[in-house]
Amino acid sequence: MKPPPALVSPRPASLVRSPGACLFMALLVAAVLSAVETTASTLAAEGLAVCVAVAAYLVGAAGAFAGATGFARGDHLRRAWILIGLASFALAAGRLLWPGELLGLPDTPTTLWLRSAVTVFSNVLNVLGMGLIALTWLRAGLPPPGSPRERIAVGVVLALVAFLVPGPSLVADLQAALRGDPYAGALVLGGACDVAVFLLIAPVFLVARAFSGGSLAWPFGLVAASNLSWLVLDGFELYGSLPGMPPGVGRALTGLLRTLACLLLAAAGITQRLAVRGGAPGEAPA
Repeated sequence: MKPPPALVSPRPASLVRSPGACLFMALLVAAVLSAVETTASTLAAEGLAVCVAVAAYLVGAAGAFAGATGFARGDHLRRAWILIGLASFALAAGRLLWPGELLGLPDTPTTLWLRSAVTVFSNVLNVLGMGLIALTWLRAGLPPPGSPRERIAVGVVLALVAFLVPGPSLVADLQAALRGDPYAGALVLGGACDVAVFLLIAPVFLVARAFSGGSLAWPFGLVAASNLSWLVLDGFELYGSLPGMPPGVGRALTGLLRTLACLLLAAAGITQRLAVRGGAPGEAPA
């Protein structure tokens, strides 16, 4: 079966440099904001980190919503971008639940529960959105992306990484939940969603490769890169800083990876909208 034109139409000439420019700007802005956070005083850095995080989440959400506007109502890709955008928006709302964080004050038990619930909700939305993107090749009537050997190799490598990063904390949270810790139950659900999202990175990357030269290659590649940045961030937070790392560098790397993940999401949505606006129809298989 021939794939629909909307999925494989050549990228307009005016877009050849746009995805690369979006990627470059994402890297540059993330690096600048990370440097500003690092050089700020401890108290100022706490408030600044919250402001930067909220701004990054909102920018990511805005980019994803922009990508959704390129597709008609009921289109599965419209739903995918909306779900991913809502996931980012929920993270922004979660950081604003406790204004005291701006002053470096710890969470109260209530806000800790609310934050956990919002994070789990965000993770579920992201899993659903990434799942819809990963299934694009099936809805387009195309064969599975990549050769069987490539699919197996990429899947095995990413599965190992996914379980090595959120896996240990997921096992610890599961043990705590089985001992009756109610808060650990929410962490188990959130960790399971993290594993699911990270496992979806491989098929989304393969789909992006299958659509190479079409209007979906850059958006899908960038949204997969965004989730890969979250994977690296989770790994860094789990295994801690490297030996001999100067104080403050860990905070800078955390801010850099978080901001980069959000900006890559924004770049993905923007390139999706530009691709549709540049001449490719906004229809994808429903």
